[in-house]
Amino acid sequence: MAQKFFDIEKLNDVYYGEITGNQSIIAKGKIGSHDFAIINRTLNPCSYIRLNPDSPFLGKEEEDIPIDCHYGLTYARNHSTLGFDELPIGYWIGWDYGHLGDYCNGDIRPVDGVSHKWTYEELIQEMIYVCGQLDAAEYAEQASEGIVSKLQEQLGKLHELNAQMEEFLDKRFKEVEE
Repeated sequence: MAQKFFDIEKLNDVYYGEITGNQSIIAKGKIGSHDFAIINRTLNPCSYIRLNPDSPFLGKEEEDIPIDCHYGLTYARNHSTLGFDELPIGYWIGWDYGHLGDYCNGDIRPVDGVSHKWTYEELIQEMIYVCGQLDAAEYAEQASEGIVSKLQEQLGKLHELNAQMEEFLDKRFKEVEE
């Protein structure tokens, strides 16, 4: 049986109302190989992806992870459950929807008079897009690491061969001189 690429559980609606300090998980699940969560924070929704244990981006800062998402990554932390016990501990990266042009729980930040309220469908669509990017970036990073290590291995063998050749030539020159 083929593994499902999407496993998305909707838990709550996107909330744009009175600022209460309450936070809730809008959706959580798995897209591709990554766990994800979309959370209603106090002012605006935020999206998070848990990096896999073999990810080459573990421990890296937001700006060092090549992901294109809404206004860029703003979060990268380890050993976190994002404040929700039902989420797995891990290294999470994330971004928020609280920028110029976004509607933030009563704080309207218009661009050209428009302030965008993100819908559940738009948040899921961007999550799918970003998870796909992350899978591709991790694969490319791991492939390039593999290529570099193979090149280093080959270079080491060439140095070894070069040393053996020099030793051989030194012996031959000594034999010829005698």
